[in-house]
Amino acid sequence: VFPFEQNDPFRKVVVAASAYLVTGEKRVPVRVIGHDQLQFRVRSENRTLLSSGFPRMDAHLHDLLQKLIDEQPELEDELKELLPVFDALVAVQATFAQGADFKYKSSGTIGEDEFQRETLKCLRMRLGEDVQEGSQQAGGITDIRYLGVVIELKVESKLTDRRVIAAKYGQQATQYAGVEARSVSIVLCLDTSEKTRTQGDIRNDVVVEKIETNEDSPDRDSWVFLFMVRANQRSPSSYSR
Repeated sequence: VFPFEQNDPFRKVVVAASAYLVTGEKRVPVRVIGHDQLQFRVRSENRTLLSSGFPRMDAHLHDLLQKLIDEQPELEDELKELLPVFDALVAVQATFAQGADFKYKSSGTIGEDEFQRETLKCLRMRLGEDVQEGSQQAGGITDIRYLGVVIELKVESKLTDRRVIAAKYGQQATQYAGVEARSVSIVLCLDTSEKTRTQGDIRNDVVVEKIETNEDSPDRDSWVFLFMVRANQRSPSSYSR
């Protein structure tokens, strides 16, 4: 029984078993065939690294981060700047979805300028004055930047597969992040596709994908986190007609 969770949720507790052959006063070590270690974590379901106000979304992103750091432990060094951004993006994404903020416009599609303006305002309310826009980096102009973390904004009207979208736009975001000596980049994408079917669990709108780079055998892999924002949402009751 563990009365408290671990302070560092990314460190594993390891219980190892050793075997000995005892003959008289002699103890002879014996090789264990099979698994000789039990690795686990002690985590409270009520606490995650994020505190966006949307606990199920926080837990989902926490799990994605944990799996990623299990695969590439050195990424833990990037969490100090990434976590506040993830926390803010989860809040912005969920708030936009619950309020159906980007509704269908008969006069035309929702533009990236409007999306960036609304997102920037929300992020500054959460993160403060360090949220910047339009800074020069890696031979291009970033959309939003916070303490070295770049958030690339996109509007997608055709693709709906989240992993395909992450691969499509993750290349640009990865190049921006790479010059900051960062392996994790972020894409925030507005989904303006036609909604012919009802939309499911919002946790499907946050995914992480590995991005292929020009280096044949990189020492550090590159990853993109994609946050999708739902636009052109129809009324839930419209699917019952």
